[in-house]
Amino acid sequence: GEGEQILGLGQDCDIEGAIIDKNTSIGHGTVIRPFPGVEELDTDLYSVRDGIVVIPKGTVLPPGTRITPE
Repeated sequence: GEGEQILGLGQDCDIEGAIIDKNTSIGHGTVIRPFPGVEELDTDLYSVRDGIVVIPKGTVLPPGTRITPE
């Protein structure tokens, strides 16, 4: 249907050091990297706990999202 979203991981994602909760939509080509030395960080799309990126349930990451420390 129209505006249909992929549930789960899109194609060509490169994800390391992440916890992805259920019912998330990770767009094609998303890159996620750990954040060494970052204790806590909170944004609208993700959190970081002890360097690990946490994608909360129900989150939709658009294609090409980059969540990296640099």
